[in-house]
Amino acid sequence: MNYRQANENISIKEVLESFSLFPSKEHPKTAYYYAINQQERTPSLLVNYVKNIAFDFGTGKQYDVVSIIQDLKQCSVSDALESLKRFAFSFQKQKEDLINGKQ
Repeated sequence: MNYRQANENISIKEVLESFSLFPSKEHPKTAYYYAINQQERTPSLLVNYVKNIAFDFGTGKQYDVVSIIQDLKQCSVSDALESLKRFAFSFQKQKEDLINGKQ
């Protein structure tokens, strides 16, 4: 699996859940999480489930699936891709359901 394939086929929501990170506020297509690797009282990490990206308003960082693993595990791209191999599910169906308004 390469960088592009990981970002297209693995849900950022599933990755966050695998680290026991769950949304503070959730809507069908987006959710707010508490930022990774820092303490805060107000959630500042906005996750867009349709685009499969996250933006941290506290730090100004934007994440995709691979970069969020890198930040959580403090590892290289190749190590992050290796970690993502355990996600053996398809993200495409989830994405289509979100776009079509299904849950």
